[in-house]
Amino acid sequence: MESMKLTFDEVFKFWLDAEVMAVEGREILSVAKSKGFTSITEWRLNTALRLGMDTKEWVLQKIDNPNETLPNIIIGPYQGWSRFFDNQLNTTFAQAVEIPEFFEWCKTHDRVVPLSQKFPSPTTLILFRKESGEYIHIEGGHRICAVAFAQKLGKPIKFNDNGDVFVAVTEVKDSEVESLKTFLRTGTDKK
Repeated sequence: MESMKLTFDEVFKFWLDAEVMAVEGREILSVAKSKGFTSITEWRLNTALRLGMDTKEWVLQKIDNPNETLPNIIIGPYQGWSRFFDNQLNTTFAQAVEIPEFFEWCKTHDRVVPLSQKFPSPTTLILFRKESGEYIHIEGGHRICAVAFAQKLGKPIKFNDNGDVFVAVTEVKDSEVESLKTFLRTGTDKK
């Protein structure tokens, strides 16, 4: 997989651009405000800085087989994604959709369902890559989950020539994965 170097500002712009995708369906400013922030940008920047994303070296890569790769991405350090299992940063989206409560939640989710029916393309996700080579989702969970959900339904998303999926990715050490578990416990509220 060929790579292109990225700056943190470029990576963060991918995050903000993803927040305004119309297909994702819901207004999240109220969520940011409930966490103590005045804007989506303030909320997401606070999260990115707490995760140390600004100190990382980033590359952009194309995912060659999204239907194979995306469901096998590990669910990241977010409380909302972790309510149906004990998130130790080793559960993939494919494993999560096998949990009956998680699957039922997906069936009525205001972002997962529309994304499984109309996947945005091209799209860019933000991931950390563990020393083992496994990916952890940092941004793009609803899109990743939509792919796993569609496969579980037996209706895999058809990625075509215009359906490129890219990842902004950086390496994380095993010791950093442990600190992500602390982040998971504290959440994304303003501190």
